[in-house]
Amino acid sequence: MTTVKKAANSAETTLAQNITSTATSFSVTDGSAFPTESFLASINDEIMFVGSRSGNSFSDIVRGIEGTAKTAHDAGDAVENRFTAGAHMQLIDAIDGVASDLVSHKSEIATQDKAGHIKLSDIPLPTIATQAEAEAGTNNTKMMTPLRTHQAIDSKVRIVDNMLELNVDGEWQIFKLVPPDDTTDAPGSKILIDGDMQAGFFGEVSASELISGTDLASLVGISQGTSQHSTAGWLKFAWQGKILFVAKKTFRNSISWDHINGANAVYGGKTVEIDGLSYKIRLLKGANNDPAGAYDGAICHGSEWNRLMLPIHQEVINKNWADPDNVENDIPVWSHNLGSGNQGMYTDEDLLTHSNHGSGSYSWCQETRKDNIAYRVLRGSGGVSYSLSSASSNTASFLGWRPCLELVP
Repeated sequence: MTTVKKAANSAETTLAQNITSTATSFSVTDGSAFPTESFLASINDEIMFVGSRSGNSFSDIVRGIEGTAKTAHDAGDAVENRFTAGAHMQLIDAIDGVASDLVSHKSEIATQDKAGHIKLSDIPLPTIATQAEAEAGTNNTKMMTPLRTHQAIDSKVRIVDNMLELNVDGEWQIFKLVPPDDTTDAPGSKILIDGDMQAGFFGEVSASELISGTDLASLVGISQGTSQHSTAGWLKFAWQGKILFVAKKTFRNSISWDHINGANAVYGGKTVEIDGLSYKIRLLKGANNDPAGAYDGAICHGSEWNRLMLPIHQEVINKNWADPDNVENDIPVWSHNLGSGNQGMYTDEDLLTHSNHGSGSYSWCQETRKDNIAYRVLRGSGGVSYSLSSASSNTASFLGWRPCLELVP
């Protein structure tokens, strides 16, 4: 018998036409309750296999199955989807086949090349590595338990009194565990090269990590002057517990203090967002008071410029400042190897703090001169220790914009 695949509960209708004993398709009055393929239909005493149904049309019919006679039928005769003896026997045969396969499978023992029944007792237990094997780490066939894993790690790494000890070729090497100085999400190193969070140096941060000079000028609204050194990057400092980023070189020349102030970018009154972090945009303080009593000498002592820019310059090593009157006696040496000068320290060329190395070597600072309120303090031009002043409206080519970004906690 053709295999029956589908059935439906209470599927019953009537013939819509007379059919002969050899007809292999016919129509019914309502076929919606029947499956769409591979089902049985009984009309009077004849059982048929219906290959497919489309709407009320039955087709691909095999007549007179399960030993019944092919006969003609009249319109109005009942058409039913019954559960027949043949369908019952197909189901029994299928169940018996599955049972037989299961018995055969249970009797087979699995091998490397053949699937079969596996008992837990057939599975060999793995050999556990010894402590010596675990610590050596060379055996690739033994099993590691949690205890052996712990022992293997302890034989190579351990932490004692905030010190990290590593076993390198049989010798223990000790390293101090240092918590990060910068606990913010700001770019750059989290560990100070030198100094502390009151005044310290983290190193350089590239323009791609923070922002370029051109992009910052556009973000702030600064357009006067000529763009330069846009991708020179940033110097990352700690100052009085805050994180500051100072342009390594001036980003624009031929720019006035008034124009920078017009963009609200002198005193930190404007906040910008860069990669999800907020920064105050401002200039460095080049003097210790505002208004400043003059533009050079003791008024420079203790300023942000002196306490941040001078310790990373090569002149700090021997205290051979180009303008020593502007420098206090306790400027520390923040040793690093990022510059091209003595002992890897920065030079005036590295930082563009001397007019010999291009335009914009005079960096505008915040302070107004007390004795001449039209003038503002500048640092650089004759070296990193130099200080002078100029009219706030001046746009000479030697005047430069060296922005400072102060991270907002």
